[in-house]
Amino acid sequence: MAGFDAYRTGLRNYVRGFWNGAIDKDQFIDNTRTLINRRLMQAWLEGAARCGITEDEMTEEEWLIIGEIVRTELEYLPGFAEAIAEQRKVKDGKLQPLFNRVEMWALRYSNVVDRAQTLTCGNKKLVWIYGDTQHCKDCLNYNGRVYRASTWAKYDIWPRHPSLGCRGFNCRCRLELTDKPITKGKPPAMTGEKEWLYHTSDKQPAPLIQLN
Repeated sequence: MAGFDAYRTGLRNYVRGFWNGAIDKDQFIDNTRTLINRRLMQAWLEGAARCGITEDEMTEEEWLIIGEIVRTELEYLPGFAEAIAEQRKVKDGKLQPLFNRVEMWALRYSNVVDRAQTLTCGNKKLVWIYGDTQHCKDCLNYNGRVYRASTWAKYDIWPRHPSLGCRGFNCRCRLELTDKPITKGKPPAMTGEKEWLYHTSDKQPAPLIQLN
């Protein structure tokens, strides 16, 4: 979690700096752009390292994928800067709503780690495991299933995926290397259903959480 925490802290620091006038808009964009480039690349390498893949062993396809991920994040940066600028103009404007947006940005780090793992582990077997948190129908359905990394990647499925029922918010699911038998058939498609979220400790339905 060190990489995730560093990314989140960096984002918060730059948002706070722009909000309180310590840095201007151009400095915020330049600093945050550098942070995104550096930390998301670190996230990719973190995921690849789980399968013993180093930076100099990355394929051309993998370089293109992480490049597109970074470019997509950077496209949202000017809009985020404008949101901060607007919040500064509001009388008694609060910093916390901006920090709430930072949490969404920071989630991308873990998302990149998981995606890199599914793409670089090739034919190694990965089992879906969820942590002690609330879970959507999709995460519960994948829990315990074992497929080759290439299979998870083929069907575009990984923890914290934005198309899961939980949309990846506060998701603590993970894929781990395993020697367990491969689950028969193919992975079920993500439904995006969020009717009920369950907690690991009791498996009891929890109140519906609004994810919009």
